[in-house]
Amino acid sequence: SINSTTGVVDLSASTPGTYTVTNTIAASGACPAATATASITINAIPTPAITGNTPICSGSSTILTASGGSSYVWNTGPTTASITVSPLVTTSYTVTANNGGCTATASITIVVNPPTTSTASATICQGNSYTLPSGTAVSSGGTYNDTLNTVTGCDSVITTTLTVTPAPTGTISATICQGNSYTLPS
Repeated sequence: SINSTTGVVDLSASTPGTYTVTNTIAASGACPAATATASITINAIPTPAITGNTPICSGSSTILTASGGSSYVWNTGPTTASITVSPLVTTSYTVTANNGGCTATASITIVVNPPTTSTASATICQGNSYTLPSGTAVSSGGTYNDTLNTVTGCDSVITTTLTVTPAPTGTISATICQGNSYTLPS
């Protein structure tokens, strides 16, 4: 929309596109009529959006893809539509989309799920076995690490310390009188 008196283009009321504008000033007194022509391009304001996987597991990466503009600048520096990110903690990313000099921004927060760690301990008698959380049966004492997937798809590490109590050995001989008691040595 152009103000016919001042020639000012009202961008908020204009549709994006390229226009030829002719301004004619009628002759007045000793001044002849004058005509000027200009080409005006009104660019659309971009409407950027970002897609990518969130949440992700610690140690994983995701591809962020921007759309809605003709060129892009990420807050991390790259100037491509897509970037690969591998944050160690939950991190926000912002892209500025450009369309012929008009800019707008969009943001996304990538949530990072840390691995779950837990410990367990168990004691068994010599000759028996113990089933670890992964389903593996073991009969030797020691420390075992099991890596399982959680419901979020991330690793869960369970450290189990297994102690094996040896079977009792030796013979005890004792003589006691009827009606008395005897305590076995430990």
